[in-house]
Amino acid sequence: ELPESRLSEKDVLKISELEQSIRSQLMRYGFGRFPAKDLTVSQDTYRPEKEGFEIGFELSASDSIRLKWAYQLGLMDVSQRTATNHPGLVVFDEPRQQEAAETSVAGLFAEAARIAGNGGQILIATSENLSTVRAFLQNVQCDLLVFNGKMISLMGED
Repeated sequence: ELPESRLSEKDVLKISELEQSIRSQLMRYGFGRFPAKDLTVSQDTYRPEKEGFEIGFELSASDSIRLKWAYQLGLMDVSQRTATNHPGLVVFDEPRQQEAAETSVAGLFAEAARIAGNGGQILIATSENLSTVRAFLQNVQCDLLVFNGKMISLMGED
């Protein structure tokens, strides 16, 4: 009674949906190393690859961070359309690492809002200039919480 394949039809569909989500996000973020349509997700490791090889050192630092954004949000995106074990929470700390272009970060904020709008929560913490963040969020449905000073301090401090 063992299945013919290691993956069920539903599993293959989830992987396909993850590929599509990642590809569309990469195009929005300005990914530039190779065409986003060439990216696949391994059916063995569930990680992004190109031509059967895991994507690694050949990416620039900014393309690497764009791929991480797309992968993490892609997992949540898929979880909203089909049953998965995703907890419904994604947290980004300083997503503009590696000096990602402002248009890429604006795309990240817009995609995060789109995906979170379907359920779940995405938290993005940044020390980016507030006016820049407001520009990124100009047409994005979200809650902006601004903390002045330290967010975490020793107990007993004011």
